[in-house]
Amino acid sequence: MSNDITTPVTENYDENSIQVLEGLEAVRKRPGMYIGSTGERGLHHLVYEIVDNSIDEALAGYCDKILVEILDDGIIRVTDNGRGIPVGIHPQKGIPTVSVVFTILHAGGKFGGSGYKVSGGLHGVGASVVNALSSWLEVEICDGKHIYLQRYECGNIKTDLKIIGDTDKTGTKVTFKPDPTIFTDTTRYDFDTLLQRLREQAFLNAGIRIVLKDERTDADIPHREEDLHFEGGIKSYVEFLLEKSKKDRLNQDVIYLSGSSGDSMAEIALLWSTGYDTKIMSFANTIHTVDGGTHESAFKTSLARVINKYARTFKFLKESDANLKSEDINEGLVAVVSVKLTDAQFESQTKAKLGNTAIGTLVNNIVAEKMMNYLEDHPAEAKIILDKSIASSNAREAAQKAQEVVKQISSMSRKNVETVYDAVSVEGLLHRTRKLVETNCPKNVELKEENELSGECVLGNATQLQQVLLNISINAIHAIGAAGGKLTIRGSVVPRSELAALFPEEKISEEWSSYVCLSVTDTGCGMDKETMQHIFEPFFTTKKTGEGTGLGLALADQIIRTHRGRIRAESTIGRGTTFYVYLPVLEQQQEREQLQWGVDSKLRILAADDNNKVLDLLDKDLSALGLSVSTCSRRGELRQLLEQQPFDVLAIDESLMSSSGVDFCMAIRGRYPGMTRIVMTNAPTREIVDARSHGVIDGYVVKPVSASTLLAQIRSSRKE
Repeated sequence: MSNDITTPVTENYDENSIQVLEGLEAVRKRPGMYIGSTGERGLHHLVYEIVDNSIDEALAGYCDKILVEILDDGIIRVTDNGRGIPVGIHPQKGIPTVSVVFTILHAGGKFGGSGYKVSGGLHGVGASVVNALSSWLEVEICDGKHIYLQRYECGNIKTDLKIIGDTDKTGTKVTFKPDPTIFTDTTRYDFDTLLQRLREQAFLNAGIRIVLKDERTDADIPHREEDLHFEGGIKSYVEFLLEKSKKDRLNQDVIYLSGSSGDSMAEIALLWSTGYDTKIMSFANTIHTVDGGTHESAFKTSLARVINKYARTFKFLKESDANLKSEDINEGLVAVVSVKLTDAQFESQTKAKLGNTAIGTLVNNIVAEKMMNYLEDHPAEAKIILDKSIASSNAREAAQKAQEVVKQISSMSRKNVETVYDAVSVEGLLHRTRKLVETNCPKNVELKEENELSGECVLGNATQLQQVLLNISINAIHAIGAAGGKLTIRGSVVPRSELAALFPEEKISEEWSSYVCLSVTDTGCGMDKETMQHIFEPFFTTKKTGEGTGLGLALADQIIRTHRGRIRAESTIGRGTTFYVYLPVLEQQQEREQLQWGVDSKLRILAADDNNKVLDLLDKDLSALGLSVSTCSRRGELRQLLEQQPFDVLAIDESLMSSSGVDFCMAIRGRYPGMTRIVMTNAPTREIVDARSHGVIDGYVVKPVSASTLLAQIRSSRKE
């Protein structure tokens, strides 16, 4: 290979190679730069841009009612009673000002002039972008004298601005149809998605009325109407968010903090719940800053500082104690941070993150002063908040130790990102364990294998299970020591009732009727009752310093629980120890019973995962139950299958070919409204939980996914 960095040019690269996109052509060429995507999120963003302009009129004090209508054929109509977009001739462009607003990027009344002091739409591109990405758009303006109308198509002026009537009212009506050549996935709007955003706006602007109507005549879409009006503002918003979480409140009253500096103001409402999730919603000029920014960061930092200061002042924390972390303090917190300011600086047109530093200072000062005053004036409430934060801190420290266990588990058998579970022969597992133990067994230890099994299998990872049994057996050899003794490895089957009796404080799933019991018994030194209470704790060990990490049994417990099993031990000083490992028996008959519990045998199921081993296992087990199963591992193939034939259930991996399974479900929800959508996930993330609560998906199952767990979720989701 040559070291020469130059490459021969096969085509001319000169002044003719540089392309200039005129007017709104750039928007149609690269729409994602302006609205984030051309999927369902970008489609709904068009509505937000137009509504935001009406909200700006409300912030300026000229609008108190906004009507949003969903019409047939993907058409949206937004009407407000503001001042109306100016219709006079623009002094620079020589055309009606409304034409400038809708056809020229970076044109608007929000660049520091007299039009708006506070505005969400500061880039002057919202209206023009919506116009550019619409097949057609019509704007109707009332200026208190006349009614004006102008039509655009694909961003271009189609008709001149003309007077179509007289009126004594003011306001603006924008009607548009998204261009299906741009939004190729869907042009079908979701009522609930729009409702969520408009409800936010109504909460953030106390007194404003926003009405959302679904006027579509499709047979499968019922007529709906929501009248959104909240006098309590963001305090009402916090109570609404708490109600949605279905958790109880810790402090009785919503804490409300507010302040201003110059033309900027900030208001904060917060409440702690009995739950564990944190819900902090931040807004700038009523725009939801989903990625936060200076205002949200200042709130979190200042809140942590205040809580820690109060905790030390009033002796909730000792001098030797570390400060509470933000995640401890924020556990169960529901908060809304809303700021309004001139010249808001967002990082992009989608306005996901606020960058103004001065507003961060304002928020910091408000929280520092007024939150401390609140805590000092309400000591009982303060104690409740501190007790929860300290409990969270203690749990976090324990979890940090457990993370080391998780790392160990992940390193055992992880060639891929996901550990694949399969049917494992227990007799084979027992036999291999004895063979491995033999290589580590000294001559003074008698090794026995007792097998009472008859071909049972368990669903799991053979390497991990092997590691558990080997680790317990090696510990048994160490316990026998130089004195010598016996080590017995035994396999048997026990009913679920026996396991339930042994673990009365735990809920043993009724999904399995029987369990394999694998035991390792030694005649070693044994352990006392106090030691037995700690043996499954991370970093606890009875070995001398340097001889062990204390992770072995903690790892074993974690692995077995991941396999839906349990582990326990019995020991007597001087007589030895027995460890019992219980794993649910994989039975086809049981799977059939699952079917009889309420799942229709005629269900047509489509499973999508880029791990073919997962698909093969689901296909095998579901087909054995007589269900119609189709599988695919690619996103394009998935769309083709959905178009070619009907399905009752879609089970999709949370990350199919590095794309979001939730986003895919959101995109197809309107197209296949009767199909049950299940996400298969390694762990239920906030995105997945929120998608479930908002109806984007119907449920989720945690991997490893078996036929029974999937059918159970399908049954539950379809009953709901």
